[in-house]
Amino acid sequence: MNKFRIRLVHRLYILSAVVLGIVGSAILLGIVPAYTNITTLTEDIHEKRVQLAIYNQERSNLEQTRRDYNTVKNDISEIGAIFVNNEQVLDVLSTLENIAQVHTLQQSITVVSTPDKNAEKKLSLRVILTGSWDNSINYLKDVEQLSYYVRIGDPVLSKTNDGISFTFNAETYGEK
Repeated sequence: MNKFRIRLVHRLYILSAVVLGIVGSAILLGIVPAYTNITTLTEDIHEKRVQLAIYNQERSNLEQTRRDYNTVKNDISEIGAIFVNNEQVLDVLSTLENIAQVHTLQQSITVVSTPDKNAEKKLSLRVILTGSWDNSINYLKDVEQLSYYVRIGDPVLSKTNDGISFTFNAETYGEK
């Protein structure tokens, strides 16, 4: 009986080892790859969610662009009127001189660049006005009312014997 017990104990040990081996194999061959697949799928799902969020943002931007376009599509012909082409450069200078004359201002204009000589297609001017404060302000108001866009920048005011000297840069833009 002792021998039988020893064999039974050995058999239990062997059976336990086999069961542990099978369970260990199941873990290594089944659960670990499944866990790896789950982790990979989780990463893939995260990437897809990020791509979806980007797509939704782009779609939203596209829809906003369409709405903006529909808002301004009737005004597109008018938008072109604010640009100055090469043939209009002399007209711009004449118009500025006429406005200065109407407001009894002395004016000096220096052409810094013309639309055909730079990549930005803009007419850059340096304007110096001499006269009264009120006339200078009225001059700027009239320039603002022109049919084309004029950007006024870098203003410098100084006092002179004749009133004030008002120096600024003026830029108008051409179509690219």
